[in-house]
Amino acid sequence: MKLLKRVFLLVVFIGLVFCPVAQAETEAESDREDEGQPGEKTVEHVIFISAGGLSEERIKSAYTPSLNGMAAGGLKAAAVGVLPTNQAVLRASLLTGAAPDIHGFNENNRQIKTGLFPETVVRYGRSSVYVCPGESVFRGLFTGGGGVKTYTVKGGGNKDVITRAVSVFQKEKPYFIGIELPGIDSDLEGQGDSKKTAAIVNDIDAQLGRLLANLRSMGEFESSLIIFTGDYGVDAGTEDSLTTKELTVPLVMAGPGLRAGMELPPVKITDIVPTVSLLTGIQVSHECDGNVIWNAIAPGSSFSEQNLMSKRIRDLSDENLEITGMIYRLSEEKRLVKTEKEKVNREKAQIQETIAARDREIKSLKWKNMMLRLVEGVTVLVMGAGYVAEYYYLKKRFLMF
Repeated sequence: MKLLKRVFLLVVFIGLVFCPVAQAETEAESDREDEGQPGEKTVEHVIFISAGGLSEERIKSAYTPSLNGMAAGGLKAAAVGVLPTNQAVLRASLLTGAAPDIHGFNENNRQIKTGLFPETVVRYGRSSVYVCPGESVFRGLFTGGGGVKTYTVKGGGNKDVITRAVSVFQKEKPYFIGIELPGIDSDLEGQGDSKKTAAIVNDIDAQLGRLLANLRSMGEFESSLIIFTGDYGVDAGTEDSLTTKELTVPLVMAGPGLRAGMELPPVKITDIVPTVSLLTGIQVSHECDGNVIWNAIAPGSSFSEQNLMSKRIRDLSDENLEITGMIYRLSEEKRLVKTEKEKVNREKAQIQETIAARDREIKSLKWKNMMLRLVEGVTVLVMGAGYVAEYYYLKKRFLMF
C-alpha cells in the first residue's frame, strides 16, 4: 500500500515538472512558426499610369493580357470621372482627389488650388517624378515649387514613354512615379477606325507588360502599388448630352494592402488618392473630397472584413445623404428658376404688349400725319387754284377797261 502511494506521488511530481516545460516548448515552437510567416507587405513605390482616350469599351475590343493579369492579381472597376470632360481637369482630379470646383484647374485657368499627391509625397521626404509626352496636359500642375521632377518625351509614343519611365525608375527608384501615355490619338478617335484603335490598345497593354516585367526583374513589383486608368481623350461632349457611360474611365489597381481578383462596383476618380493615402500613410490635404474605397482594402490585422464593409457603407451613406441634399437644393433652385422664368415671361409678355400698343399708336399717328399732309396739300392746291382764277378774273376785267 505504501509502495502504491509512493508511485502515485512520483507520477504527480513528474507531471508537475515536465508539463510546463512541454507547454513552454510548444509555445516557443508556435512563436517560431509565426516568425516564419510572411508579414503584411509595405508599399515602397506608388505608380500612377494613365492612357489618353482609353475607355472600358476599347479595352474589351482588344487583346489585353497584361491588364487582365494585373486585374487578376488586384482588382478592377469603372471610375466615374468629373465635369467638364477634358484631360486637364480629369488629371487634376486624379492627382488631387478633389472635384474641379475645389481644385480649380481647367483649360483656361492652369492654377491648381489644392495639394497634389506627388507633391505631398515630397513633403514627406520622399522622391516624386512624372514622365509624360511632350504635348502634355500636366502643364501648370507641376510648377517646380512642389519638388516633383518632370521628364518629357518629345514626340514619343507609348513605347518611348515607358522606356523613359523604366530608365528613370531604375536610376532614381522614386517613391512616386506618374506615367502619362499618349494613348489613342484624338484624330484617330474621330475616324472611327476600330482596327487601328484596337491595335493601339494592344500596344498600350504590351507597354504596360514591359513595365511590369521590368518591375519584377528589379524585385520591385511585389512592393509597388500600381494604379492604371484612362482618361477622356478628346472632350466627351456637352454636359447636357452626356450619359453616365461616357463619364466613366477604366481603373485597375494592384499592390500591397489591396484585395486580389475582384471587380468592384463603380467608384469615383477622386476616390483613388484617399485610398492610396490610407495604404501609404501619406496624409493628403483636407480639401480632398473623395472617399476611401474600403471594399478594395484586403482584411488584415488593421481592419476586419466587417469593419471594412461598414466603413464603405458609412461613407457611401454619407455621400448619398449629401447627394440627396444637393438634389433637394437643385430641385429648389430649379423651382425658383422656373418661378423666375415665369415672372420674366410675364414681364416679357407685358413688354411685348406695351411695344405692340406703342406700335399701334405709332401706326395711327403715321396715318394721321399722312392725312394731315394730304389735307395740307389739297388746301395748298385749292388755294393756288383760287389765286390763279382770281388773277385771270381780275386781268380780264382790267383789260375790259
